[in-house]
Amino acid sequence: MFSNYSITNEELGAKVKAAHQKHIEHVEAMRPVWEKEGQEFRAVREDLKVSRSELSQHIGISDQVIAKFEKGQSVRSRNMLKQSYQTSLKLIQHERNNSVQSINNK
Repeated sequence: MFSNYSITNEELGAKVKAAHQKHIEHVEAMRPVWEKEGQEFRAVREDLKVSRSELSQHIGISDQVIAKFEKGQSVRSRNMLKQSYQTSLKLIQHERNNSVQSINNK
């Protein structure tokens, strides 16, 4: 299947090294954007009085991933995490509002 395409170990190593370097450059270029974004997300979470632990349980990831995201560090599936973060905060807020209403109706 791949008999017409051959690559030496040295060529493969060079390609891997180049891809890794490109990733490092991308992370460094995006860091200021990610830091600002993370600070904004953290501020909203803290304003709602939601802990990292509570949020991470809702999303289904570790609170260390939330911390990395909020610090502007590289995390896997950043866009999916952002969506889950926002949705979970809304859900937590909704659950709390319903809980308060339930208490008030008693």
